[in-house]
Amino acid sequence: MFVELTKDLEESFPVYLVRRQEDIMNIEASLERRDFQVVKVIGTKIQSNATNFGLPALATFGQSLATVAGDRKLDECQKLAQEMKTYIKEVKPKFI
Repeated sequence: MFVELTKDLEESFPVYLVRRQEDIMNIEASLERRDFQVVKVIGTKIQSNATNFGLPALATFGQSLATVAGDRKLDECQKLAQEMKTYIKEVKPKFI
């Protein structure tokens, strides 16, 4: 999936994606421990920074994750984490 981004993100975008992959690993580990508070914090962080990197869909995932983590819904958190992981792997930037 291609996303159009401004050239000023060209250097920082790959680092941003690596950090989100690390977030997903932390989410998965936290869900194994049933630590929903950590999942909620990470979801909120992703929600707030994804839009700045031209990824509104990822921001929506983050918002949804924070909400379901707040409700302690394990299955929904796991599903969203998997969807986010897939999204991050498939996103291809096009710098304009």
